[in-house]
This record gives sequence, C-alpha cells and structure tokens, in this order.
Amino acid sequence: MGPPVIVILALGLLCAVAVLFIVSRMICVVGPSELLVISGSRRRIGDHAVGYRLLRGGRALRWPWIERIDRLDLSVLPVTVQHQALLTVDFVPLSIEVEAAVRVVGQPPTADAAAQCLLGKPRAEIVELAAALIGGSLAHVVASCTPEQIQSDPSHVESLVIAEADFELRAIGLEVERLVLGSVTDELGYLVTAAELQTG
Repeated sequence: MGPPVIVILALGLLCAVAVLFIVSRMICVVGPSELLVISGSRRRIGDHAVGYRLLRGGRALRWPWIERIDRLDLSVLPVTVQHQALLTVDFVPLSIEVEAAVRVVGQPPTADAAAQCLLGKPRAEIVELAAALIGGSLAHVVASCTPEQIQSDPSHVESLVIAEADFELRAIGLEVERLVLGSVTDELGYLVTAAELQTG
C-alpha cells in the first residue's frame, strides 16, 4: 500500500471514531427511577414555549454542545417533621412528630414543576422544602382539631394533612407517598386530665 492509501485509511478511521464519539454524546440513557431534563432548545407545550423536554425511562437523542442534560432522582425521600407547641382549636399546645415519604413526580404536568423548581437542588434541600410545607399543613390542621380528636383518630388527621400539603407539594413537583402521625406530647397534661375526668 502506498502512502496515499494509508492516509485515506487513517482519515477514514479518524472520521469513523469522530462519528462514533458524536453519536455516543447524542444518546442519553434514562433509568426507571430518574427523570431526564434536556434543556437548551425550545419546544411548545400547549400554548406556551419551554426551554426543556422531559423523559422518564428509555433513551433520547440530544444535540451535543447545544443541549445539556440534568437528572432528577425519583426515589423516595424520607421526611421527618417535629413541631413543638402547636396550638389546637382549644389553645392546648401539643408537640407532634410526623414521619413522611415524598418523591419527585415523574409525570406531567407536575414533572414540569419539578424541572422548574427542583433542578440542581441537592436531596437534603428538597427534603427541607418538603418538611417545611408538610409542617405548615400540620400546624393548620392541628389548629382546627381538638386534642381528643388528634389522639383518638390519628388516621383522620393524617388524611387531612396529606390533603392540605398535596397542593403545595405538587406546585414544586413533589407528592406524598406516605404520612404517619408519630408521637403526640401534651406537656401541660390536658389529655391525661380529660381522660381522668371521663373515667372518674
């Protein structure tokens, strides 16, 4: 083989490697427990344009150096909320703990809110946001209940807190998977006194 043939083969090999490199940069693989956000090019959703597209699971093509990719973790986030001296409807202060599990929603339209509000935030910050919203809903629900209602029917209180928090959480792209009312502490002894009066 003469030098021109070697040069042509080398150039062909170089072009093939370059094409393979570009194609590998274009293909994005998305796991089942993550939401891929591809930003950089505008597309229409309904009557407005956005600068990203979403993909949950599967593969997608993107334009290298034009579009960038970010990932949102869809796995469950444990959230603990501890509130001291929450006032009930009877102005009795209660200390209440709530254990919850939230996750980023992977389906539109809530996934769009997640892409806009949570992208780039670490898990710890997302947990803090969820805890603050659930804590506010808990305070609001407790303020509408008596201490006896909270103690005797915790599942009803849990459903009220979930219903209250759901709207706020979905506005930032989250949803409640599970919420359980934990310890309820009555430091003034109101519940003990009320129980003694009922049994006495």
